[in-house]
Amino acid sequence: MLEWQEEIYGAGYGIRRTHFELVRVNDVATSAVTLSFSSGQFVPYNTTGGAFTITLPASPTEGMQFNFSENAGSATALTIDGNGKSIVGAGTMSRSTAYLATKLRYNGTQWITV
Repeated sequence: MLEWQEEIYGAGYGIRRTHFELVRVNDVATSAVTLSFSSGQFVPYNTTGGAFTITLPASPTEGMQFNFSENAGSATALTIDGNGKSIVGAGTMSRSTAYLATKLRYNGTQWITV
């Protein structure tokens, strides 16, 4: 049986369950950041103030997953940096579409889109 627990992260809410975590980051990313949280993070971002880079963890574990979502209607580029790991065969991935959602999962070798 799964146990559900609600936790507050600043202005956002998260839901946690055993062996998997899906939480909303406490703030919308609006400038460069290096992700250091555990798998399953929902990462909303807003590029209306200009392009920036989000860097993935340097030592991901197989199955680690991040969900990115542009939430302000901006088509300004966001760069996702693999931090030494490939993202679908490249070192970085660019997202420049308003309201675009992207899910990345580490397969043990590289980050892939899901």
